[in-house]
Amino acid sequence: MPSQHQSNTPQPTPSHVHDYSQVADEELVVLTDDSTNTEREKSAEKAHQREETEQREREREAERKAKHEEAKRRKAEEERKKAAEEEAERQRQRASAERAQARRDEAAQRLTGAVYDVNTAQKVPGASVVVTMTRRAPCTRCIASLTAGQCEPGQGKGKEKATETEEADDKREVGGEDKPATPLKGPSGAGVHTRWAEWERERQLQAMERQAEAHETAALAFERMAEAAERMAVAAERTADEWALYCAWAEWAEMRRREDAREARMAELERSSGGWKRPQSEAEDKNEEVDKGAEGDNEEEEDIRGEKEGGEEQEGGGEQAMEE
Repeated sequence: MPSQHQSNTPQPTPSHVHDYSQVADEELVVLTDDSTNTEREKSAEKAHQREETEQREREREAERKAKHEEAKRRKAEEERKKAAEEEAERQRQRASAERAQARRDEAAQRLTGAVYDVNTAQKVPGASVVVTMTRRAPCTRCIASLTAGQCEPGQGKGKEKATETEEADDKREVGGEDKPATPLKGPSGAGVHTRWAEWERERQLQAMERQAEAHETAALAFERMAEAAERMAVAAERTADEWALYCAWAEWAEMRRREDAREARMAELERSSGGWKRPQSEAEDKNEEVDKGAEGDNEEEEDIRGEKEGGEEQEGGGEQAMEE
């Protein structure tokens, strides 16, 4: 009977509805909508955590790649910079070697053309030996030791025959004593031609430097003079324009002054002479009277003559007043 057999399954309530479709045995745990929702939430949370973990992994991988690329870029930039510095250093060394070679070539050329010998007819200023210029090759040690050290006597092809001799010309010098030998004046003894050539080269280089400085100074002075001349030309043009404007204004002012003075004199003459008219109006009146004078009476002619004489007198007085 149903009343005798009681089930352990909880009875549904109006506020809590259960789904028993998956229940296989009464002893098992009853699955409800709440438990199903909890499992779904757990699954969704696990999936979300898995996605977050994957996203973090992807971000870390991207950051790792970016750092690797940045390190590679920095390394490549450092290598390029190092290569550029090495190339610049090689260029500097090459330029220095070229300059040194040019100096050596110039020194060799000068030494080839300027080798001094003793016991000949020309005396070096300030030295107690008599030397002259000959054309022969210099010693190899002279070429190699121009910048550091001096030549030793008796070495190379063009070895120096340097011997100090006292001659009669020394007695005729002022003071009667030999001057001390200095490197700048070509000392007697070993290595005379080397030191003398080096001093000559230094002197010429200094002269060339002074000449270059003088040229630069002259060029700068010419540039400044050109700028000053240009400014003066602009100022002269502006002054000419201003002077032309002033002359035009002065001419206009003088013309206005003369017109005002003439009008003032005319007004003064009209006030002083009463019915005096200007010469042009008188000529017009006279022409009108001649046209109207058909009768030709003597009285009218006399009147006309009187008017003419009076007009001439008035005109003469007006001219005299204008001249005054």
